Amino acid sequence: MALELEYRAPMRAYSRGALGLAPQPWNGKGCMIALLAIAGGWLALLLILIVVLVLSFGQ
Repeated sequence: MALELEYRAPMRAYSRGALGLAPQPWNGKGCMIALLAIAGGWLALLLILIVVLVLSFGQ
């Protein structure tokens, strides 16, 4: 009798993976979502700042 295991690699480096019966969760998912949200927010803020500066100096 064989037992089937599922391994799920972590979403970020240096996190633990998950090994066990299927389905396994993604370890580090919350941290990855937070990091991407912060990076996206900074990018949106930078783009808004560039647009405001271009519009203000263009007049």
